[in-house]
Amino acid sequence: MPRRRRRRNAASERDLLQEESAAGAYARFRAAQAEARSAVGRFAQTKSFPLDTFQLEGAKHIENGQSVLVAAPTGAGKTVVGEFAVYLARERGQKVFYTTPIKALSNQKFLDFQCDYGAEEVGLLTGDVSVNPDASIVVMTTEVLRNMLYRNAELYDLGFVVLDEVHYLADRFRGPVWEEVILHLPEHVSVVSLSATVSNAEEFGDWLGQVRGGCEVVVSEKRPVRLWQHMMVGTRLFDLYPPSLLADEITEQTKVNPELNAFVDQAVSPSSSRARPGKRKPYHTRGERGLRPAPRPLVVQELQRRNLLPAIYFIFSRAACDDALRSMLSTGVFLTTEAEQDEIAEKVDAVLERVPPMDYAALGLHTIREALVRGVAAHHAGLLPMVKELIEGLFKAGLVKLVFATETLALGVNMPARTVVLESLRKWNGVEHVTLSPGEYTQLTGRAGRRGIDVEGHAVVLAREGAFPRQVAALASKRSYPLVSAFHPTYNMVANLLQQHSVDAAREILEQSFAQYQSDRSVVSLSRSLAKARRKSARLAADLECQYGDVQEYVSLKAALDEAKNAPLLTTPATSLARVRESFQDVKRGDIIAYEAQRRTNYAIVTREASVADAEPSIEVVTMASRARTLSVATAPEGVAKVARRRLSPEFKAKSANDRAKVQGALRAAARNHAKLPAEQRALDSRANQIAKLRTELGNHPVARCEDKDEHLHAASAWVKNERRVRELQREVASHTSSLARDFDRIRKVLAELGYLDQNDAPNQWGVMLSRIYSERDLTIAEILRHRVWDELTPIELAALVSAVVFEPRGDHAPAVALPGGTHSRVSLAWQQSREVEKRVHSAEARYAKVLTPTMEPGLMVAMHEWAAGVSLSTAMELADLPSGDFVRWVKMTIDLLEHLESASTTELAITAHEAIGLLKRGVVAWSNL
Repeated sequence: MPRRRRRRNAASERDLLQEESAAGAYARFRAAQAEARSAVGRFAQTKSFPLDTFQLEGAKHIENGQSVLVAAPTGAGKTVVGEFAVYLARERGQKVFYTTPIKALSNQKFLDFQCDYGAEEVGLLTGDVSVNPDASIVVMTTEVLRNMLYRNAELYDLGFVVLDEVHYLADRFRGPVWEEVILHLPEHVSVVSLSATVSNAEEFGDWLGQVRGGCEVVVSEKRPVRLWQHMMVGTRLFDLYPPSLLADEITEQTKVNPELNAFVDQAVSPSSSRARPGKRKPYHTRGERGLRPAPRPLVVQELQRRNLLPAIYFIFSRAACDDALRSMLSTGVFLTTEAEQDEIAEKVDAVLERVPPMDYAALGLHTIREALVRGVAAHHAGLLPMVKELIEGLFKAGLVKLVFATETLALGVNMPARTVVLESLRKWNGVEHVTLSPGEYTQLTGRAGRRGIDVEGHAVVLAREGAFPRQVAALASKRSYPLVSAFHPTYNMVANLLQQHSVDAAREILEQSFAQYQSDRSVVSLSRSLAKARRKSARLAADLECQYGDVQEYVSLKAALDEAKNAPLLTTPATSLARVRESFQDVKRGDIIAYEAQRRTNYAIVTREASVADAEPSIEVVTMASRARTLSVATAPEGVAKVARRRLSPEFKAKSANDRAKVQGALRAAARNHAKLPAEQRALDSRANQIAKLRTELGNHPVARCEDKDEHLHAASAWVKNERRVRELQREVASHTSSLARDFDRIRKVLAELGYLDQNDAPNQWGVMLSRIYSERDLTIAEILRHRVWDELTPIELAALVSAVVFEPRGDHAPAVALPGGTHSRVSLAWQQSREVEKRVHSAEARYAKVLTPTMEPGLMVAMHEWAAGVSLSTAMELADLPSGDFVRWVKMTIDLLEHLESASTTELAITAHEAIGLLKRGVVAWSNL
């Protein structure tokens, strides 16, 4: 008789592996052998360090054919899991895409993979750069992959997609791209999502599992290099918390170092100078506005004295970074040895030899070179890409010891340091100065501590106004960084969806988004509150019993009468928004209504009533101009009022010109009768009639005869209040569950009105063109192309006009507005025509959409025109009034849009765009090919 094999479950096998016995040792030996034979084991042998538990766990899930979400702190090594996906794809003969949110990180991973697998095996796609795109390993920005998916690119041999820094989907400008990619990737592709630590990783993983058919979640909150939190008061360094506590032992209840608190109190106290005679005061800690940090060179010298270099010194201003660099040069301090200085000089000169000497001054290269030789640098978006890449390389090589940087350095670029310094806890977000969030603080300080080099990292916050110990502790101890979707439909997205799906199917895709998933989950708690409020109303209603009649009905009539008597004479936008919304809910199909728009009274007949589920109700009408329109609070902000009625047959169609003509007589008659009265009299009569009607109903109500009427009213007040709460919750639930669908419908109406959709809501030839344009101003660009506004321009002139569509001036930068060739040039005429097109777009958006497309900005037109014409870099930068890095970035973005125009246009404009690209891609723009 054959022996029956015993089968162990997973739990018992894990227990056996932990046993200190011969069986346990043998089990561990067998497990190690199995792992060594696996792809994970072979990959681990290629690394110079042992893989952490979370890295092994994530890699095993990938080998088992599962999608995975890995959430780990900055610097923990989560990209190793993505690198395993690349390794496994190579073993299996599949393609793999490695996507990143920014070009700098794409460039870095491209070079890393070239070192690992050879240049011929790795490609790069970043919008303006295409290197070996048919390679088996392709690194790209996430936008490039989104565009490929909408173009139905052949992806049958694609095995894996790595989404690095996937928490970017919370970015309000670029976040939707990540969700579009996740929703549209073919089912056979395994998705490897790499995220910073977020508190709702399981929620995000659950959503990924729903839309991708399964996803394993691996979370690690342990930093590989422990982090110490400090504050520097003047030039004196303190631990933020008692020294006995490790970073992962700190909670929001942990008390701040009492010695630090006492020292700060002394520093800001007016009597601190008399507190301890003979005691040296902390340098420069008090001023007219209280606590402030020591000068930057002194801070750096203190870091050097304590062996806390190399360091990244975050300053949330490009100009301040450059000022800090100059202040370090003025001190004459060298952070490098003579041997290091020679090596740095050799590397710098090798990179800068391509730059013409005449451009050195404009680019500030003499200062940059001198600072680098001393081991100091500034790093921000205003630098040339080639200079930033040089600084990153020198810093990683240990030659540059200090980098003054803006927060963009923390967004994925691999530049760890021993120490991170935060000069302030406030930054400019493009609109206003705001305090760092706990997530941002963690992202920035996460750069401290080099794995394999440092045993510990250090985060130093400079004490100043707005950065006291309690404020730093509130950021450092926070452990909850939820990932919140920023997904919203755009014109390009809707055009692409409708090109491949019906309206209902497109809505279903939007409803699969993480944004809708989070809304639905929040609706769960709202629905519980609503159910609780309804139960309370039922209990209260049970107490409202009267032998004469329905007390609830009587109370409702009295509340309506009180509201009517207290209502203002004329409804204005400043009065009750709820009353305006109710006016849309009150009218029915066939009602003839009056409404105010464009400073006059208009009349229309209702053809579709508002839905009770809509938080922002809208109705469809036929106007006296025989047009079908949609009215809502946005288009009729004073509401609507019923003035007459005409029965509409079930067969009446608003889209039918004949049916619209049949109601014009009734509309004209109602308008004549209503218009005979002055507006004030019409309002008075309407209110008087309403009040009289309510008084009659109230007086005739059976409860009015009850002797206990006043007691009933007193008892009913709680019921009325609770009913108001029920209605508020109903509106909130409706707004959550249908917001994306409403946005989708608004965009669809704009596209239909402007002529991008056919009668079946499918994109026509212009809608297809729009689907190929990826820009924040996509609809404006499509309208310009459709009306051939730019067709007669030369390549140089086209480059100038296109720059106005991509350019967005910084809050502190407002270049002088001028037009190439003066006010009567061809460029000027095309600009005026483009503005007219933009106004038509905004007009349609005002009727349907919630927000308007950003207006075009002409601030770079002259500089872009002259750069395309061949002027020197220094001249172009002077015209643009921008740093070199910013100017190059806007030129590359102009090139990127020109490439879209080349592929989207079916006219000679495509040829012009191609020629314009060739004119712009020269000098510094062409030097940084990555």
